[in-house]
Amino acid sequence: MLDLDQLIKTRSTELNQSPASWKDVVWSEPMQELSSSMSDGEVESLIFSCDSAEQLRLVVEWLFEALESDKRSPFSILQDTAAASGMAVSEWIRASLGSPGKEA
Repeated sequence: MLDLDQLIKTRSTELNQSPASWKDVVWSEPMQELSSSMSDGEVESLIFSCDSAEQLRLVVEWLFEALESDKRSPFSILQDTAAASGMAVSEWIRASLGSPGKEA
């Protein structure tokens, strides 16, 4: 079973960011709903593809909108969208949804 609190601690430490902001997003209802349709590896990849908790929040919002018209798994949608742009998931997130502290 995936230890979300450990992922939060690891990612926030790596980025020198507040664990509380990551915890708010990772344990939010929308993220929990999305992650219920994802494997542990996909959840981990999603978290580590984001450079900030705010960026993760934006990805979650984007995925909810995408799921209205596409019934595949959330991470498959994200991977395919990034691949169609010729980018890795983390690159696509930065390019499409913005980097921390920058406008998208």
